[in-house]
Amino acid sequence: MKKFLILAVLLLVLPAIASAAMRLDVRLTSCRDLLCVNASDFFLPGEGAYIDYNSSIKGISYWAQITFPDGTKQQLQFPNRITSNTTGNYTVEMNVWKDGYDELTVTKVVQFVDALPQEQAQNPLVLDWTWILIPLAGVLTALVVWRVYTHRKKPEPVSEAKVRKKTGKNR
Repeated sequence: MKKFLILAVLLLVLPAIASAAMRLDVRLTSCRDLLCVNASDFFLPGEGAYIDYNSSIKGISYWAQITFPDGTKQQLQFPNRITSNTTGNYTVEMNVWKDGYDELTVTKVVQFVDALPQEQAQNPLVLDWTWILIPLAGVLTALVVWRVYTHRKKPEPVSEAKVRKKTGKNR
C-alpha cells in the first residue's frame, strides 16, 4: 500500500516540478576595458565605460536600454561603450528571457564622478600566483628526484673474504 501511495504522490508532484521554469543567471558588468580585466562602477568624465553582460546560459534573448543622467532613454546592444564629459548616473536595464526560464530584469548603475573612490584610485597590483607556483613546483620536483637518486644506498662490493666468512667455507 505504501508503494502505491508514494507512486501516486510522485506522479502528481513530478509534472509540477518539471513544468516549473528555471531561473536565468545573467549579470551586467561595467569595465575600463573591452576584455573586462578592470571591472568598475565608477568612471571619470572623458573615460570610457564598457558595458556587457555575463551568463552561464546560452541562447538567451534580451532587450536593454540606458537611461542618461538627464532622463532620456536609448535602446542598447551589448557590448557597448559609454563616454561622458559630465558627472552623473547612467542606469542600464536589461530584460532577459528564454523558453523554459523565468523572465528576468537586471539593472546596473554606472557612475561618472569627479574623483574615483579611494580603493579604485590606487588600482592595486594583482599578482597571479600561477606563474610563480608552476615553475616552483617543477624545481621542487627536480630537487626531490635528484636527492632520491643521488643518495640511494649503493650496494657494497662483495669481497671473497666476506663470502667465505658468511658461508663458513674456507678453501
